[in-house]
Amino acid sequence: MSLAKLIKAWQIVHMPRLASTMIRHRVAGAIEHLDALRFLAPASVLDVGANKGQFSAVVRALFPDAIIHSFEPLPGARARFEAVFAGDTRTILHPFAIGTETKTATFYIADRDDSSSLFELGTGQT
Repeated sequence: MSLAKLIKAWQIVHMPRLASTMIRHRVAGAIEHLDALRFLAPASVLDVGANKGQFSAVVRALFPDAIIHSFEPLPGARARFEAVFAGDTRTILHPFAIGTETKTATFYIADRDDSSSLFELGTGQT
């Protein structure tokens, strides 16, 4: 395990809600957003490209009363997200991607599902 992953795990362990999510569902909260989020007090949050819920987990840990609208088109990632947030009535998962217009579109799946997109993949993502 890399030093960066060890540091991230250490930080997560000190936030009980994130530690529980990591242990129970193997989803590590996106703690790299903590410093920016701590200055906010949102009533609602949009998590576009929610994947397995890494960002939403941090939002929920910091803002237990916020309503989270998450968007994730990939079935595998959605299933993990649903397991992480089972019973959380303030987190709503929408099973589609977000774009500039309402239509059916090609969704490009990268080698890492958290890099998948409505945009064509770059050479480092194939």
